Amino acid sequence: MTKISLNLQNSIAETLLITLYAKSVETHKKRPLIQDLIACDLVNKIDYDFSKFKNKRASSVGVAIRANHFDQQLKNFIQKHANPIIVIIGCGLDTRLQRIGELGQDAQFYQLDLPEVITLRQQLIPPQNNEHLIAASVLTTDWMDQLKQQYPNGNFMFIIEGVLMYFNEQENKKLFIALAERFPGAALHFDMLNKWMSHQSALHDTVSKTKAEFKFGLDNEKALEHWHPALKHMKSYLFNELQGYYRMGIILSGLMTVIPRFKTASRIMEYQIKNA
Repeated sequence: MTKISLNLQNSIAETLLITLYAKSVETHKKRPLIQDLIACDLVNKIDYDFSKFKNKRASSVGVAIRANHFDQQLKNFIQKHANPIIVIIGCGLDTRLQRIGELGQDAQFYQLDLPEVITLRQQLIPPQNNEHLIAASVLTTDWMDQLKQQYPNGNFMFIIEGVLMYFNEQENKKLFIALAERFPGAALHFDMLNKWMSHQSALHDTVSKTKAEFKFGLDNEKALEHWHPALKHMKSYLFNELQGYYRMGIILSGLMTVIPRFKTASRIMEYQIKNA
């Protein structure tokens, strides 16, 4: 079989292969948290040295736990809201729409990533009828204005998974302020490192195998409320509170349960944009 060659120029874009591989690994487990057969297929088809991510339990399990959490939050949102508009920021080669099954047909999905990633995605994962691709930097606002104009009565949910740590503080502020100014009532779901972890790129089990680097982390989970008055912290989730955490192993799970800097190394947060 002739494998598909990649030509990703952006160092952050390469990290999509970490999550792709991790989801394929999880799918092959006896009792997987997620099932992603497309990820398994793509790992076999893509010409890339995935072996450097092999046996990296922290990342592999962490990606699966995080993906499962966002999948469940997405299902809940679609079930509770009319006219749901789901925006996946930094979609990479994720197949959340396919993983949630028939329920996903009740929403419109927008998959956003850099143009080179969207070109690759279009080639490897043809979009479904209710799935739309946006080739743009998340730090631009034209795509936001177009969505706001297209769905004036839409209920928006933004999922930002494995993205924010690669932007600096000013870039993160720019993104959240732009969303807050345009999408009153929207739900924001994202993961965020703490400050200590944001300085550990070189020690990370998989990111260290790429050219990507962490640039940002937050210790105060309510800090975004100071970025814009419409941003409201709703809830934070520690990894040791989420399904499948025990798979981290005795040592790591112990550290993330007892030692504060490990406990909050990565958190999943839910924010709401207040209605005007």
